[in-house]
Amino acid sequence: MAAIPFMLGACGDKANQTQNAEKQQETTVTDKTKESKADKKKASKSVEKDDDQTEISGIRREWASHPIENVVRGKGINIERFALAFCSEFANHKPNEVLRDYIESNKKNSDFEIQDHRKTGFMSCLFMAQYDWNTVCCFWNRNNGHKLVAFWLIEAHESDPIDEHLLTFYDYNPTTDIMTPDAALSKKVDEAMNKFDTYTVKLPDQGKDIELVGHKIDFENDSAENTYYLLRWNGYDFKMEKVED
Repeated sequence: MAAIPFMLGACGDKANQTQNAEKQQETTVTDKTKESKADKKKASKSVEKDDDQTEISGIRREWASHPIENVVRGKGINIERFALAFCSEFANHKPNEVLRDYIESNKKNSDFEIQDHRKTGFMSCLFMAQYDWNTVCCFWNRNNGHKLVAFWLIEAHESDPIDEHLLTFYDYNPTTDIMTPDAALSKKVDEAMNKFDTYTVKLPDQGKDIELVGHKIDFENDSAENTYYLLRWNGYDFKMEKVED
């Protein structure tokens, strides 16, 4: 009879050993899974960081602390010189590169449409596919003898309702031939539109006012509620007004 407890004990030890081995194996698999997820997350962040250097977010980090010198170089104050200066400085946004090449050498890209309205102080480079990948620019005459120059950059895919965009303003001083970032004006617009999921900008080809549209996105129903504003030109900068439906 003494052998029975011994056998039960031995079976129990064997079962415990098996369970411990299984737990150890599960722990090892879990650890490997965690490591795998961590590696993927780390790799994803690395890719995002690399992409950040060549997309709109990279320009966003730099432009506000980066005046652009030798803008006109004695060749006349016009939208062509402003667009060339900005697009040469930040050519890592594809539409900027295309617009720069067009201005420098009349080189065209069949994937993009150039709108060249120099008489009204407006130029744009628009991607021809089913999503927005654009650069638009224009300028105003300030009442202190300077120019205010604006650039709207956007990359918006149909599959993603949240776009990548940037609105920049520069003060151009004809005496120094320098475009100085007007970061306060850009920030003013951005902060006013923070209550929306995203927003779009229509710089004026005709007239002087900027159209803004704030978008509240209903992700479940794939729709958006839009709110419209005008930035009314006052001779130096803008006053924001809501446009009633």
